[in-house]
Amino acid sequence: MDAVSVENAKNLINSISFKNNLVYISSNTTFLASSISKLEVQNLSLANSLGIVSNSIKKLKEAPGEVGIKIKKKAEQVLSKNPGFKTLEAISNIHNGSVTQLHLNLVLLN
Repeated sequence: MDAVSVENAKNLINSISFKNNLVYISSNTTFLASSISKLEVQNLSLANSLGIVSNSIKKLKEAPGEVGIKIKKKAEQVLSKNPGFKTLEAISNIHNGSVTQLHLNLVLLN
């Protein structure tokens, strides 16, 4: 006879909702592994790095259904709490010759 925890794990693995959740995760997040690998490349430009991150965020926000809504809210929450990301985007825009509305307090070191 299996331990209660093993029996519970077997029941969970065999449940329809568990299988459905795995399919959902696979369908909507497998691109993240590729995105992370791309970000690990040395000498990647700021613009390219931000492009990878922005595309990943866009794909996450496109996830359908109730879980997709939660993913979108979480992505927006994380980005809103990270002013450094907006600063990096502004710097990247300046590097690319775009006008930015963000005022940067830059300290120039001699």
